[in-house]
Amino acid sequence: MLFLTEDRLLAILPNKPEWSDGGISMKCSCGMNPSGWRIIVGGSPVGIAGLEEVFQGWQAGGKKAQELTKDQIIQAIREYNYIIPRLEDEYAEAVIAQYAVYSEKPPQE
Repeated sequence: MLFLTEDRLLAILPNKPEWSDGGISMKCSCGMNPSGWRIIVGGSPVGIAGLEEVFQGWQAGGKKAQELTKDQIIQAIREYNYIIPRLEDEYAEAVIAQYAVYSEKPPQE
């Protein structure tokens, strides 16, 4: 079995990420530049691209954390990320917990 450490992954990425306070930012092959956040999913740190943009959209739409369904969450983060189907529940729980904290902050303009 092959495991990629963060150093090995960064060495093979075609576009090097830029690190910032909010996470990493990396140019996508689609031309977008989604932000990347690290959250804990099932006890392990996982990078999720585009999470800032997803959270901003939910917040701008007035969505409360408790109103979001698992399907809405997974659909939103799958836009830039592969989610292993058997881990969907863990991803949804982690994202909703992070959004609950995020949504307490005033919206960014």
